[in-house]
Amino acid sequence: MDVDNVEWSPDGSRLAFSAEVYPDCPNLACTAGRDKEKSDDPVKARVYTRLMFRHWDAWDEGKRNHIFVGRIRAGSRSMS
Repeated sequence: MDVDNVEWSPDGSRLAFSAEVYPDCPNLACTAGRDKEKSDDPVKARVYTRLMFRHWDAWDEGKRNHIFVGRIRAGSRSMS
């Protein structure tokens, strides 16, 4: 999964970034899993039942941009 706009808080205790996620997924792992399922599926057909199915040069994948902010724990590689 790609993330964008990574920023540290001024005191260095938090990290913020944006990512495209599926609104019904409860976490980033769910979005990553759904993306993997789509890429592994040999069928690449799309069915749209209403317009705007494509805007300029991007397909509507059902995702939206979301901002994530996490506290960085000292001595850890994970965000809480």
